Amino acid sequence: MDKRCFSRIHFQTEAVVRFQDREMASEVVNLSLNGAFLTSTETIQPGEEVDVKILLSGTSSELSVKVKGKIIRQNEEGIAIQFTGMDLDSFMHLKNIVAYNSENVSKAEKEFEQFIWGKDSF
Repeated sequence: MDKRCFSRIHFQTEAVVRFQDREMASEVVNLSLNGAFLTSTETIQPGEEVDVKILLSGTSSELSVKVKGKIIRQNEEGIAIQFTGMDLDSFMHLKNIVAYNSENVSKAEKEFEQFIWGKDSF
């Protein structure tokens, strides 16, 4: 049974994961308002707190989504990260990425409303 509360979109871009005193280049495989699955070249234990920078290419500048998260699982393909915090600009970029790449935009908008009104804090 799928426990996901938010739709995932296939979205490929580069990312940087920082944990402990290390930094790892990675690629985003899929993304939601609440988390992401990234490729991983290193073992990162479930529960480990990480900082993730998702790199977005703009026409005139380099944009990024910066999030805090924790590893919820790892397999041979990569790591699943649950987001635990981000600034407002990063959240708005993430919301737009998910909405524009979703097969069902109205569902993505409803999930956005659920995310905003269904959480006490982020």
